[in-house]
Amino acid sequence: MPFVTQFESALAKRDCSTIQNLQSQLIAPPDSYSNSAMLAIAWCAHQKNPQDKELLNQVQVAIEQSLKLESPLFDAGFLETLRAESFASAGDYSAARAAYGKALSQSALQFMTLVSGQAIKSELQGLDSLLTGGQAVLLKEIRSNLADPLTQASALNMLDDLLSQIQSGSVRDKLLAARLKIFSAFELSFASQLATLEEFRLKNDSLASEELTARIRRIFPSRAHQARIDSIVGPPVGGKSQPGESLANQCPPSSGTGNTALNDKGDVSADRVIQVARLALNEGKPGEAVEALDSLPDAMKNDKTRSLRREASEAHVRDLRRKANELYQKGTISSDKQAKLDSLAQCKQILENILTRYPETDSFTRVKIQKFLNSVSENIVELRKAQLK
Repeated sequence: MPFVTQFESALAKRDCSTIQNLQSQLIAPPDSYSNSAMLAIAWCAHQKNPQDKELLNQVQVAIEQSLKLESPLFDAGFLETLRAESFASAGDYSAARAAYGKALSQSALQFMTLVSGQAIKSELQGLDSLLTGGQAVLLKEIRSNLADPLTQASALNMLDDLLSQIQSGSVRDKLLAARLKIFSAFELSFASQLATLEEFRLKNDSLASEELTARIRRIFPSRAHQARIDSIVGPPVGGKSQPGESLANQCPPSSGTGNTALNDKGDVSADRVIQVARLALNEGKPGEAVEALDSLPDAMKNDKTRSLRREASEAHVRDLRRKANELYQKGTISSDKQAKLDSLAQCKQILENILTRYPETDSFTRVKIQKFLNSVSENIVELRKAQLK
């Protein structure tokens, strides 16, 4: 095996003992080494003495030279990982984080090249002849939304909606495969842009940071994405991470008779409510999803809306039970009797609301909630008795 290839293999394994052994066998002066051998030797020398700034600089020079090659022997993602490891060993964790971000960006771009663009469009377009009516129209809208980064999140929600309408079989399997590819590319794109944002901030480029932050917020509107952005740049002015209109403003208006805006569009308005509800669910707002679905007139509710409403209500019950438990624990550890009473009173109200608002909750869960409620009520009674003494 040629020396250069051996150097590459050893560096990929981070095997510095092999690299040092190979170096001792070389007769040619350093400037005749291939860049891969130079990089391997420089990287291991720095790992041995990470505080030496000159050795760190040699690693960076070798990495930059490799990145400039038209066909680098190491891909860009691997080179950025080596850069990050060098910075981390030197104790420069900010630079290491930025380099790891670049490595992720490179990997994301490589992956997205495989799963996006014409290939995924062709996959979805090939399903046109297998769908009819509203499903075919929805698929066409999905393809259209995928073409614009600002509407890709909506495309994913619509694809979930379409999947809920398709029975098991080859068509559904193909849609699921496409959905997985799109979602993976979408999330990697998010991680890649966060890495770029981190790099701008490390360079104190406030203008570029602000512009990129605004763009990322528009492209990735979900609560989870917004929280991740907030962790880097802080919440936006006003404290609201979620841009755009409120959920109530997104829902189609309904009239008292249910025959104006909703009926004029047939089931399109119902589909719009489903999209809004699913978006709310994805953002961790199941209560808003329930409200959106409950806004539909009974005549427009169907198996799909009822199934989604059941999913949303179950998620909301879980959230409310968790919140009630947190309030109960807060009341338990509080040394302030009034604060304890207030926490338990809030806990009791939440539990009562669950039982009232969601009578369809399964009997096992309702029994557990009722027992919890009874215990909280007893504690409140005891606390109030103590206050009267």
